[in-house]
Amino acid sequence: MRLLELANLQAVSGQYAEAWQLLLHAEHRFHRSRDPIFLFELNSNKALIRHALNALDDAAYYRKLALDAVLPSGRPHDIIVAHGNLARTYQLLGKFGLAVDYYEKSLPYMRPGTDDVQLAIHRLRLAELYLALQLPEQAHQYLQQVELRLLGEGHQALFQTLSK
Repeated sequence: MRLLELANLQAVSGQYAEAWQLLLHAEHRFHRSRDPIFLFELNSNKALIRHALNALDDAAYYRKLALDAVLPSGRPHDIIVAHGNLARTYQLLGKFGLAVDYYEKSLPYMRPGTDDVQLAIHRLRLAELYLALQLPEQAHQYLQQVELRLLGEGHQALFQTLSK
């Protein structure tokens, strides 16, 4: 896991080639591992790098691997993050139906009082997607459920835009 942490630090600092090499090294070294958290972190970091390099199709591929790896873990937070990351990547790719599907699949994992911010963001993104799909009634339903006070500035601005 330390290799993955180091790779993540390199990726966050923009050293993508070095981070990728560390991820490949970790993957090779632990190729027999079936640990869902290791596989989730490995593929999430690969997706992060591919996304940063604007290779969104690749990012979606690795995000799906990360989601598939973490589902059996039963860890709600990681499962929510994996669904949300994959959904957002599909949204950026213009695959709105798939994005809706993955955002909606994240909702049953949300725990009141623990995942309220993620819930607000996912509902906001669902409203945005339903508007893009020209389904304003569904968009309005999700928008009404967003707790505006939980959103950061960027998401609050999106909320205001969608509310018009």
